[in-house]
Amino acid sequence: MSTLTPASEQSLRISAEELRTRLESGEPATLLDVRNDQPWETSPVKITGAIRVRPADWRIDSSWPKDRLTVVY
Repeated sequence: MSTLTPASEQSLRISAEELRTRLESGEPATLLDVRNDQPWETSPVKITGAIRVRPADWRIDSSWPKDRLTVVY
């Protein structure tokens, strides 16, 4: 019988440095940019390849890969 670790015991956060290291090492990841319109539009920083998802339209898309790290920021 397998036991699952409750989400409360898992780390659900990743630092920007850890994400950068993983991406630079070639680890595949799905990046979801869920900032509100005004902060997104005025930000000089947007991660290339990130999928833009407006918070009001948030829902899990079945086309997103399930076998890789997914980061929501």
